[in-house]
Amino acid sequence: MTNIIKQTLIDRRTVIGEELQILGAQKNELISKRAEELFKEVLADFPQVTLGISYGDTIYFNIDRKEILSINSRSWVGNSNHYLNTYSTTIDSEFEYKRLIFNGRIAEILYKGGMNECINTIFVEDGLLKVYKEQASELHNEDRVLRSEIDRLNREAADMRKAKALENFYTGGEVVLDKLQTINYGRGRYESISRVTKLKCINRNTSGKKVTVEFTCLSYDTDQETIHTKEDIQVKYLIDQLI
Repeated sequence: MTNIIKQTLIDRRTVIGEELQILGAQKNELISKRAEELFKEVLADFPQVTLGISYGDTIYFNIDRKEILSINSRSWVGNSNHYLNTYSTTIDSEFEYKRLIFNGRIAEILYKGGMNECINTIFVEDGLLKVYKEQASELHNEDRVLRSEIDRLNREAADMRKAKALENFYTGGEVVLDKLQTINYGRGRYESISRVTKLKCINRNTSGKKVTVEFTCLSYDTDQETIHTKEDIQVKYLIDQLI
């Protein structure tokens, strides 16, 4: 039953992810149209330049997928300022001359209109853009709740597996490993035993925190199994390796 519930939650998170992608694409399309309107005269003179939106708040201009200029948000430092970002290079080709001219004309628009004033008209959260943000916020909130519930179910399942493994181990049940493993029974560099195929508890102290373990290992040079017994092993080092 738990697995069915968890899968239902996972499926809903998948749907939410798809809905967020659609909302993000719609929002970016609206922002792109606003930016294209602001820079329409320059873009008309440079038809080879394409405009795009990255991370929802950065405008970038490309030629053949090569970025020539971007307008970046500084909202991550606690203000609404923006800045132009372009690379520095030697101006020695037609491409670089045209890039420099294009960048200058974009800078002129932003200088005359005011950088923040111009960019804020593009990203202002009104109309559809406000609706997109509100819908996305609701979906993100739901997703956080679902993720938290899935994590809780995973923890409960892991705790149950550990409890079952410990019960089997404490009662002398043989733990058979799917493949050869190196079992760490302490934090020390040499507190491990390799090529283990199975192990079982042959004794434990009153508290159950320390045990004597019999390890069955496969020899390096033959197919023979050898038995190694280790005393006073703390169970906390073994538990995750018993599952």
